[in-house]
Amino acid sequence: MEADPTQWEIAKVEDKVAAMDNYLDAKKAAAGLGKGVFAEKKANYALENCERVFRYTEINDDASKETLAAKEQSLSNPGA
Repeated sequence: MEADPTQWEIAKVEDKVAAMDNYLDAKKAAAGLGKGVFAEKKANYALENCERVFRYTEINDDASKETLAAKEQSLSNPGA
């Protein structure tokens, strides 16, 4: 059963991965592990947790007509 959205924890994947390797932040993790290794760990975490990971992207006025229509529909019917 999924948790209620009010119970969700919103966090950056890079911060979660850094903490898993006992780094205080993503910058220190990338420096300690190497940028390539850290990028691979972030990708693996996202894949292994794909049902819980999302990327927030704002839809601006330059988006396609279809995207803008979907945005308008979503705004007019929240939770649908």
